[in-house]
Amino acid sequence: ADLICSALADAGVPPSAMVRVQDPRRRPAEVKEDVLRFCLLHEETACFRLPGAADLGGVQVVVASCLSAALLEPSPMAGPAPGQAPPPWAPDYVLIDEAGQATVPEALIPITLAPLPCPSAVVLCGDPYQLGPVVKSAAARSAGLAASMLEAVMWAAEASAAAGGGGANGRAPHPGGRA
Repeated sequence: ADLICSALADAGVPPSAMVRVQDPRRRPAEVKEDVLRFCLLHEETACFRLPGAADLGGVQVVVASCLSAALLEPSPMAGPAPGQAPPPWAPDYVLIDEAGQATVPEALIPITLAPLPCPSAVVLCGDPYQLGPVVKSAAARSAGLAASMLEAVMWAAEASAAAGGGGANGRAPHPGGRA
């Protein structure tokens, strides 16, 4: 996520338009200076802090890893509690870089930030034939949790096409997909 933030900064995205969500346990000294200016720090402790609704309401880009996306609250997918206003921010797009390395549960974390009904676009980037997810648990692997989100979507599109559904968005799956 730091590399994406750095690339967007190089492309001219200003700090007023982007926030990089960091786990508060991470040390700011571990973050490159060009990324650090997009991070939120506690004034007294100089440690990372999580963004609140006011921090997110005015930005166009929120950069987070799949796991640090879980630190963002409230999740618009959960919807407002009865009698409460809707969340003050929701993403228009959820882009998951290296989706070929993210397990389905990991990738679902940022996807839950999209409001329901889901007007957001979810974009999965990556190559399922390069590095896959790291799943150390034999039980998780045998339960099918070693597949990446990208693989799962590709397999679903291929299954839909084989059943006559035409794949994702009514199109045939990519010819490079698995058989």
